[in-house]
Amino acid sequence: MPETTQPHRRAGRPTSRILTRDGITDAALAIVRTKGYESLTIASLAKHLHVTPSAMYNHARSKQDIMRSVQDRLMAGIDDTELAGIRRAVAAGEAGPHPWRHALLAWATSYRDLMARHTSLVHAIATMPITGAPETLAMYEVVVGALVDVGWPRDRVLALIVALESFVYGSAYDVSAPDDIFDTAGFEPSAPTFTSVLLERSEDAHSYTRSGVGRESFERGAMAIVDAFAAAAGVDCPGAGTWPGDIDASPPPPANYA
Repeated sequence: MPETTQPHRRAGRPTSRILTRDGITDAALAIVRTKGYESLTIASLAKHLHVTPSAMYNHARSKQDIMRSVQDRLMAGIDDTELAGIRRAVAAGEAGPHPWRHALLAWATSYRDLMARHTSLVHAIATMPITGAPETLAMYEVVVGALVDVGWPRDRVLALIVALESFVYGSAYDVSAPDDIFDTAGFEPSAPTFTSVLLERSEDAHSYTRSGVGRESFERGAMAIVDAFAAAAGVDCPGAGTWPGDIDASPPPPANYA
């Protein structure tokens, strides 16, 4: 019987790409989840993907390039569907009033929930320029466009978004705070008023973030920002001072990863 030979791979580059933007982004998130943001480097990505660092540099010049893709992936997960719906309604000539307040609070809540699942990336994302991040830019276009479409003064919109984002990022950190963050055990005489206030809300005193206190602080904080900015801008704000009953502002369970 003649000997069977195995076909040889042709010399040169493989016919299919080994590395893709999505694959690199998946790997970056996996490294951050398991080892933390500081462990994310070109070298660690190359090792995770079983390629050489030089191969990585063909697709990402720096850690910032990788983080821009990570930012884009996360921002694409924020729910802006209500705001997008307002844009479509205005473009179609549908008469208002359009529920921009409800849509904006729903967006902020979704934003908080997503960031709460990726707290180790909050600082990097909060300070990352959006240049070269199309999904992130598209999200901001929807939010800004919806507010401008319903009559917000153009010079007031950016400050509102920055204020909301600052609050969202802080609230995301709050979700991962320990239940006993305000425990005064053993030091009650040093803070008698603070201790008594905690005890008056006994159901919340040792479950700070995932109970009434966590939900109330997010609801009232987000409403205070939105309603105060609307009043200052002279924008009609139906429902001001009340939280929409169909938006669940309860803090999500803290994630066990970045």
